[in-house]
Amino acid sequence: MRCRRCGVELLANTEVCRECGAEVIRPKSRAITLQEYEEMMKTNEKKTALVLGALTVIAIAAAVAAFVFGYAVCGIVALVQAMIFAAALVMELKLKEERFQGISSKLEIFGLALTVFVVGSFLLNSNTTDMIRKRYSWPVAGLAQNIVKPESEFGKIQTDTDDQFIMDVFAVSEDDYQEYAQQCFDAGYSVDYGAADHSMVAYNEKGIKLELYYDGDARRMNISLAAARHFAEIIWPDKGIGAMAPAPSSTIGEVVYNIEEAYCAYVAESSREDYLAYIEACKAHGFNQQISEWGDYFTANDENGNTIIVTYQGNNSFYVNVHTPQKS
Repeated sequence: MRCRRCGVELLANTEVCRECGAEVIRPKSRAITLQEYEEMMKTNEKKTALVLGALTVIAIAAAVAAFVFGYAVCGIVALVQAMIFAAALVMELKLKEERFQGISSKLEIFGLALTVFVVGSFLLNSNTTDMIRKRYSWPVAGLAQNIVKPESEFGKIQTDTDDQFIMDVFAVSEDDYQEYAQQCFDAGYSVDYGAADHSMVAYNEKGIKLELYYDGDARRMNISLAAARHFAEIIWPDKGIGAMAPAPSSTIGEVVYNIEEAYCAYVAESSREDYLAYIEACKAHGFNQQISEWGDYFTANDENGNTIIVTYQGNNSFYVNVHTPQKS
């Protein structure tokens, strides 16, 4: 406090200024009335209640968003957070009851602490940026025109060429995936159809291969399209590494490569029964050691360590790969 005449700093409890001798007049504090105190408390309670109400609504909205985007853990924590804020709100409105004093403040602090976890987990997730910010543009031409456009607007196209189309679609529920798989089946992807709970593989009449995979934890669906192969007449080799494999009954296919160490080809116009018959021919041809066979896959070695791999590709075609022992 300073002297009202000369402005010098006054000592505590002094009654006369030491510089100019002026009498020190100190302001008298006024005790507030009980009515004023109650009105002040009511105002503070209303402000706190409004804040807690807003935090409860925000927490519920965050929980809904977390579940929509596939963050189950964040969604559960956000729901707990909403219940904590709601409980704090109820207790704040009953602060006149002594047993609730102090509990509301602790709940508010705990609820705000959970906010750090929810926001941090959501933002640090590798898929969050893609899901929130990226809305894909469906190609107007190319391989993607051969499938149904997904309903979700969120996604990322990984590859879009004449031979391949790959994309991830976000914010896809289990029901959304099953419905989309059915739409693809109805659209003609029913040749050599194979499906499990969260995956699907099939061809259409054009020979285009479709693969679907659904990740329920991330609520993400992967779509992969491969263009049809263009088969023509081939001549099975009568010398070199390719001659070690038996010639298939069909002469239609595609030679991928024919080099000294390996021969690789697709054989078309061959049913699954033709594929199984070819496997038996491979065994009779000497590939009858270290056999591994399951589903549409077969591999074996001959006595010299050469390896053959035969896989049924679907759409009436199978793949043959024969190669010499790998050198270390």
